[in-house]
Amino acid sequence: MLNRMMRTAKSGAAAVLLLAATSPASAMDVSPFSEEVSEEVVNAEAQAALTAVGKVRGMELWGEVPVRVVTRQQLEAAIRAEQASLFPKFAGSDGHTELDIKMAARWLLAKYVVTEKAIFVVPENFAEHARATGDTWLTKRDSLRVFLVHEAAHAADDRMWNLSEQAKAVKDAESLAAMLAVTEGHAQLVARRVCKENGWTLAFERMTSSIGSSPPGLNIVRQQFMPLRPPEVGSSYHDGEAFMARVLEVGGVESVARAFREPPRNLQVISRPDWFLDPETEPPRVFNFDAGLDYVASGFQLQDWTQLRLSATSSRLRAEFANRPKEDVERLLRGVVRNRASILKPKIDPESKMMGTRLFEHSSEHDAKHAVSFKEANSRQMNGLLSQAGMAQILSAEYEPIERKDCHGFACQKRIRISGQEIPLVHVVLARGRAEVEIMAYGGVVTRPVAIDVAEAVLDKSQPSTGPNNLNR
Repeated sequence: MLNRMMRTAKSGAAAVLLLAATSPASAMDVSPFSEEVSEEVVNAEAQAALTAVGKVRGMELWGEVPVRVVTRQQLEAAIRAEQASLFPKFAGSDGHTELDIKMAARWLLAKYVVTEKAIFVVPENFAEHARATGDTWLTKRDSLRVFLVHEAAHAADDRMWNLSEQAKAVKDAESLAAMLAVTEGHAQLVARRVCKENGWTLAFERMTSSIGSSPPGLNIVRQQFMPLRPPEVGSSYHDGEAFMARVLEVGGVESVARAFREPPRNLQVISRPDWFLDPETEPPRVFNFDAGLDYVASGFQLQDWTQLRLSATSSRLRAEFANRPKEDVERLLRGVVRNRASILKPKIDPESKMMGTRLFEHSSEHDAKHAVSFKEANSRQMNGLLSQAGMAQILSAEYEPIERKDCHGFACQKRIRISGQEIPLVHVVLARGRAEVEIMAYGGVVTRPVAIDVAEAVLDKSQPSTGPNNLNR
C-alpha cells in the first residue's frame, strides 16, 4: 500500500524504497554517475576496497572476487535467480514478490550476489538516487568505494561461513529478516573498521546515514502506515550492526560464528542480543500471540490472501514514533517485553486492501495503559504533520474512547487524501492487563465497530499461556 502511495505521491516519479524515495529533488540537475565512472574507475575502487577488507579478514579477495558493472535489468535477473536458489520454499510470498525484486534492482547500488560469488555495481542507480535525494555525494568515487567495502565484507563472510548454507535456516519472512540483520550487521561492523583504518570514516558515515533515508514529507507518510509495512532493509544495517557489535564484545569470535551458523529466528532477539548470548535470560512467553493472530486470519479466505507474521525491532518503533519527544519514546520502549504482528493483503491487487494486527507484551499494566495514551497522542499529531508535509490531506479524523469490561483504549477512523487518492483508515488500540493489541486497516477491510470487536477477541485468544517459550527456541 505504501508502494502505491509512493507511486502517486509525486506525478511521474518512480517508486524507490528504503535507500531513497521520490521527492521534488528529482528535478535537480545532477551529473549522471555513469559519466564519471568507467569500468576502469570501478576496478580501481574495487581493488582498494577488496584489498583493505582482505587485509582485515586475513584473506585474499582482490583478484578472487569478480566485480561486474551491470545494468539494472542484469541485477534484477541475478536477484531473481539468487532468491529462487536460496529461498525456494517461500519465494513469491512473504515479501518476495515480483514487485520486491524489481524494486530491489532499482534501489540497490551494489550487491554481493551469493550465487554468483561476485559483486555487482549498478551505476544508473547511483545517478537516480542522487537525483531523487539531491545528494550529489552519491556521484563521487568515495561513495562507490565505501559501498564496495561493505559488499567486500559480504564476500569475506561468504568465504568464512558459506552464506548459501546459512540461508537454509530461513523458514519465513521473520527468520529471513533476522538472518539479514546478522549478515548486513556484520558487514557494517567490518566496513566500519576498514574505513577507520584507511581514513574513509566520513564516507562510511555518509553511506550509513543514506540507508533508509527519504524526503521529510514522505517520511511522515511512511510513519503513518508503518504498522502495515514489512521490515525495512535499513533496520538490518542499523539494528544488525548493534547486535553483532554486542555479540563480538561479549562472546568474541566464537559467538559471531554461532550467529552465522545459527542466526536468531526473530527480530526481537536482534533488539536484545543478550537473549542470543544467553538464551536463559529471555523471559518466558506469557501470552499466546499467535493464537490471537490465528483468530484474525480465520476471518479471511487465505487462499486469496497473503499473510506475513513478524516482530518489530526497537529501532523500527523509534522510527515510527520519530516525531514524539525522545524521552517519551524511550519510556514506551522500556515497557515493551516482546511483540508480534501480522499483515494480511489480497493476492490480487495486494495494494488495494490491508489488515495489520500487532500485539505487545508490556512489563506492567501501567506500561500497557501508557502505550495506549502514547499512541493516541501520536495518531492525533500525525494528522497535523501529514497536512503540513504537503503530501496528504486529512479529510476527517474521528476518535472515540473504548472502555469495555477490563479493556481500555481508543478507536479512530480517518480519511486521508494523497494526490487525489482517498484512503479510509481504521485504527484501534486496546489494552488489557499487560497485553495490548493494535489494529490498523484500510480499503474497507473492517469498519470501526468491527475492528473494536476483533481487537477485544484477539486479547481473549491471546491470554496467558503456560507453554514453552518457542518464539526463539
